[in-house]
Amino acid sequence: MIVTSRTLKSYVEALLESNGSSRWTQNTPIPEDMSGVPAISPKEFRPESVAVIFTEIESDLAIEFVRNQQRKSGWKGFVLPVLSSIVS
Repeated sequence: MIVTSRTLKSYVEALLESNGSSRWTQNTPIPEDMSGVPAISPKEFRPESVAVIFTEIESDLAIEFVRNQQRKSGWKGFVLPVLSSIVS
């Protein structure tokens, strides 16, 4: 499952850009068993229901983070940590 603050129904929808193009970069189509992976809101997510959690910052949140960092520091550049996956 995918946990997102965006209103989505599936993994395929999570890969779509606002113009309808896909962020899928592989030469092969999205595997059928992945395309139907459900997307749920953080309020619906129960961490105890899964064995492994992979984390990623959604692009809108990352952009907001970078802009806030630039504004507070007066920098034109930014520092964005690359987070590793969390296994519990």
